[in-house]
Amino acid sequence: MVSIYLETGVLDISIILLILLGFCAGMFAGLLGIGGGWIIIPVLNILGLPIPTAVGTGLVLMFFTSVISVFKHRQHGNLNIKLGISLALPIICGVQLGKSLMFYLEKQGHAELIIRICYIVLLSVIGILMLYKSLTNDSSDSSQEKKSPILEQNSWHSWLRIIPIGVLTGSLSGLLGIGGGFLLVPAMIYILYLPTLTVVATSLFCIMFASTYGGFLYIINDKVEYSLILYILIGTVFGSHLGVKMSQLIKDKQLKLLFSCLVLLSCLAVILKQFEYSLASQWLILGSAGAFCLFIIIYFFNISTQRNLSSVKLKIKA
Repeated sequence: MVSIYLETGVLDISIILLILLGFCAGMFAGLLGIGGGWIIIPVLNILGLPIPTAVGTGLVLMFFTSVISVFKHRQHGNLNIKLGISLALPIICGVQLGKSLMFYLEKQGHAELIIRICYIVLLSVIGILMLYKSLTNDSSDSSQEKKSPILEQNSWHSWLRIIPIGVLTGSLSGLLGIGGGFLLVPAMIYILYLPTLTVVATSLFCIMFASTYGGFLYIINDKVEYSLILYILIGTVFGSHLGVKMSQLIKDKQLKLLFSCLVLLSCLAVILKQFEYSLASQWLILGSAGAFCLFIIIYFFNISTQRNLSSVKLKIKA
């Protein structure tokens, strides 16, 4: 157990639970291009950590998660560094805005309620949109066939697309502690017309900037719980490595369907926490995340086995 000393008393959290949380967050980062903050912050808050400290701790953790996943994706040639750097400055400006709003809400005593409401709205909207996309014939493939104006030229209308995306992403990072992948991934697919694997890698590259600056702002304001970071990182290293490998094989539509269900269950867990059903909230979010990871791992190894068997058969025939 890890003991955390708060003003309200001592908070004990299981080390095994923290490692599993890191594994889930790391796998989501490598697989989907999101930083993992969307699950780390709600879980830490549900376990008893105050919202501002949960956000600060989540941002520091996302820095390590994104760095590991970016390195793995760059080895596969998926990263668009030019676009990532172009998004970095507006993201940093947005992080500053989000952080300022968070500390203002904390001083007014409204941070816990407002941030939970933001999470409920964000998770429900993202979950419903992803569920709709996965259940219809609408896919990102048609949009990806278009040429990206961002990649072809540095015109002013290209920047009109980049700047709002970056500022909004950074604001979400500074306020909610999420990397902004929820916004970046669909924006880069449907607005910038980039291929899915490039989107995942570049989103993580942007999250690296957001979490670096955001984590620094929370560190200097003493809103980071360092005793949790090491244990979560142990799981993150293994989870992100596996997530990047799986991103090369698993079909996008199937992934969206499963992930949308997980996001909606996470939203329900935050609602339960708000109405003080803490134990039910913990079991729901951790159980659903664990089940998702287990299913994806089994599915991934099944695909890998089938491919290996097919290659062996081809060699025998040859």
